[in-house]
Amino acid sequence: MKTIIACLFTITIMVIVSCTNDIVSGGSSSEVVAKGVIYTTDNSTISDVQVYLTPSDYSSVLQPETLPLLAITDSAGFFKFNSVKKGQYNLYARHPLNPTRLIDIGINLDIPEDTVTIDSKTLKHCSSVLLSLPASFDTATDYIYLEGTTLSFKVSRLIKMSDNSNAVQIDSLPSGRLPAIKYYSKFSKSSGTIATSVTTRENTTTTVGIPADSKPIWNIPIIAAISDSTAGAFGGIDSMKTELTAFIAKVNSVFNSPNVFNGIMNFYIDSVYAFSHPCSLELYSSFSTDYAVRIIFDGYSNVFNGWIERYRTAIHTADIENMFNQKSVQTVAWQLGLSRGCIASNYMFVRAEYNPVNKTSFDGEYSFMYRPFLASSWDTYNIYAINYYNTQVSSNFATLPGYPYKMVIETRTVNNAIVTNARINVFGVRWNSFAVTDTLVSASSDSSGRYTFQTNPYKVLSNGNTIYCNLLLQAISSTDTAYAWMPINEPGISFFENGSAEFVKTIIYPK
Repeated sequence: MKTIIACLFTITIMVIVSCTNDIVSGGSSSEVVAKGVIYTTDNSTISDVQVYLTPSDYSSVLQPETLPLLAITDSAGFFKFNSVKKGQYNLYARHPLNPTRLIDIGINLDIPEDTVTIDSKTLKHCSSVLLSLPASFDTATDYIYLEGTTLSFKVSRLIKMSDNSNAVQIDSLPSGRLPAIKYYSKFSKSSGTIATSVTTRENTTTTVGIPADSKPIWNIPIIAAISDSTAGAFGGIDSMKTELTAFIAKVNSVFNSPNVFNGIMNFYIDSVYAFSHPCSLELYSSFSTDYAVRIIFDGYSNVFNGWIERYRTAIHTADIENMFNQKSVQTVAWQLGLSRGCIASNYMFVRAEYNPVNKTSFDGEYSFMYRPFLASSWDTYNIYAINYYNTQVSSNFATLPGYPYKMVIETRTVNNAIVTNARINVFGVRWNSFAVTDTLVSASSDSSGRYTFQTNPYKVLSNGNTIYCNLLLQAISSTDTAYAWMPINEPGISFFENGSAEFVKTIIYPK
């Protein structure tokens, strides 16, 4: 999710205990003690989580001089606020080391008791909202804020929508039920409500006030590099520009025609230049970060087509007569899918003859990133990935943006009965190897028919990439043996759909 809103006000780490403060006041009859426990995404606890308690009607724009209460968790995740003025509050917490957060609104502290235990809460991955702005909103001076929190935002740029309206996206929000989303006009010194009753989900963007048939336009500028010989074959660079524009329009249709994404993909040729040396050398030349992607076109090179993530560059080396044909459209669209954070799904295939464990193949799905020259539909994971990254520019997308906090193998019969104490073997498939090779796990399921991976089985490297793209699971009971594939997109889908929940892969015995 590309961040396009800049947080205006930093949250001051300070606890206000003055009797004249609007939040805290003296007198035991008007005060309570509020306490609770915060859990991390893996259901453990950690010290130094920042927990803020703010009156439900607080405005960070209108009342900047009034600071929230702050507590810091101990190693058991415990926090405590002393001497809190009775009333209605919102609680906001954030992890000290990663971007997980939580929000709990409408906490009633106006009670007869002098101590309140707030329900335990779990930090979650962030969410985003795409907002339709009021016509009177002035992007030069006005602000957006969440009522009853310290979160306020200055609009840095607008997103053009397909119905020609404008919207704004706010990222890095806590997931769950949000307080009222409001705006403040500096000119009129008044505030208004944009939306209420908004509930967001981890790792996704929730639209607010946007017509159902309107989508954001994801503009992605491309710089095209043309070899001199290729340009000459087409009558010069100027003559090629029309061809390039028509070609990229066809590439865009690969993304947009299925109508499955939250936005409209708009790759466009923003600049063109010629080069005279081999494209294998041009690949390593730098280009401006004003461009999200570079495509090198060379009709006379023996370099293979490919996407080079480190250089944000696609290499297209079809023969001159095939440079802009439909196969080339599919090729470049597949490469540009990788530039948007997609998985190279066809690299997860396994050939039966390269599988010494049970001699079966893994054929994946009949969708574009698996079979770009045959299929036009898009698979679930890569839809999520493009919705998540959309216009983001990176020279190193991690294989997955995140993982479930726990991955579990479960063994059951076809009648859903639990199979306990099965022998579990896990074998790895390396990217683009088409082969089952390394033994990664030899263990047993427990009395509940479950085995929990002790570490990430895909072996995440320091740059976020993984060694393995697919796993072959084997479960041996006293009477039978069963197998299942666990491609990396499955926990990836779980990350988008279930956020912090555990991922369970079930191996089913055939009898």
